[in-house]
Amino acid sequence: MGDFDNPLLRHREDQIRKSLVDSKITDQNEREKVLVRHLAVSQIARSFDRVYWLIFGSQIRALMHLNTHAMDRLQDGVMKNLYDQAAAKYSDFYATYAFEQWIEFLEREGLLEKNDGNVRITLVGREYLKYLVAQSYLLEKQG
Repeated sequence: MGDFDNPLLRHREDQIRKSLVDSKITDQNEREKVLVRHLAVSQIARSFDRVYWLIFGSQIRALMHLNTHAMDRLQDGVMKNLYDQAAAKYSDFYATYAFEQWIEFLEREGLLEKNDGNVRITLVGREYLKYLVAQSYLLEKQG
């Protein structure tokens, strides 16, 4: 842990300890629950922020489309049509970015799942869309 040690980190640790004292949580199990929850939230937020800087607008639109059909499994061809629309609009960019790469990014990040030619948004994908709205991130990105 010494590799990550720095004054800012120590300052933040002190703030967390103070917050725990101020909240008057004395039970160790409760403290652990609070800390685990905060760690989980931080990890999810970090992951979603990283995805946001990598994802294309067409992929967000695809997730939104899948979300409106959350109870259905859509044909892979529906996603291909969304990709084709983006490829037509941004032809220079998509000239070297294939559909397989486009959809595999969403699958690799756990935002959708593919099965036998069908596609469905995942829990991660639905929560990701909620996060974008909660953070007031633009849903209309290029690409």
